[in-house]
Amino acid sequence: MVTSTTSSEWNIDTNKLIVYYYHTACYYHKTVKFELTSFYHERVIDIGIDQMNCRCVLVLYSSLVNVYYNTENFEKVIVFFVKNPLKSF
Repeated sequence: MVTSTTSSEWNIDTNKLIVYYYHTACYYHKTVKFELTSFYHERVIDIGIDQMNCRCVLVLYSSLVNVYYNTENFEKVIVFFVKNPLKSF
């Protein structure tokens, strides 16, 4: 038996999932749980890339850099700063 988790098979509304993940990340950011904040921001970016939602991805790259800066994870700050598509404009 093959199990797949594509959104079409599970009938998941990815826009609602993005909103849920984003608001969850904001909640954890307010409670200063930056590891969970970064986890949920990365999930939103992954879904945004999969769905080709550039606006969503552009906004979250800078937010994720801020989260990693707050956790003093400077290695990831550099990685996401370099990957940020906004720097090309």
